[in-house]
Amino acid sequence: MRTLIFALTLLLVTTTNIQSQTEYKIVNVKSNEQKQYLSSEFGIVIGTPATFNLNYAKHFDDFLVKISGLYLGNYQGGQLDLGYKFAHSRRTYHAVTIGGGLARFPRETEIYRVPLSDRKWNYGSISYLMNTKGFLMSVGLSAGEGDFPNPQLIFQIGYSSQFWK
Repeated sequence: MRTLIFALTLLLVTTTNIQSQTEYKIVNVKSNEQKQYLSSEFGIVIGTPATFNLNYAKHFDDFLVKISGLYLGNYQGGQLDLGYKFAHSRRTYHAVTIGGGLARFPRETEIYRVPLSDRKWNYGSISYLMNTKGFLMSVGLSAGEGDFPNPQLIFQIGYSSQFWK
């Protein structure tokens, strides 16, 4: 117990000493400079709904609308998300989204050389979305109807270039 108290006291004194030595700088912003805002993003991601997806998002202050999907023969799908950015800085934002989508995948096998019908999934979703310097990651849960049990994990990972205005 004494060791724990000694270690916590030493940690407190050390952090206080480091903080007192840190120099804070105040940066004045000139009145003729304009602040830049994230207006949109475009990229390619791997994941739900169509394995390989084109991704476009339009930003409105703290809100965003994101559409992703692609048609690749047997693999096809689309997803629309509405999101709220709860944390953002110059090149990074974090958001929570709700959305819906549809996905179509081929069956793995054929029976007696007759192809089976595609597997389908129509869903609603809630997910966490992060984009930092173009690296995009989204993970969430979906529930819906089709050939998959509820709930299903959905994810996207890839590059989505940010455009500023």
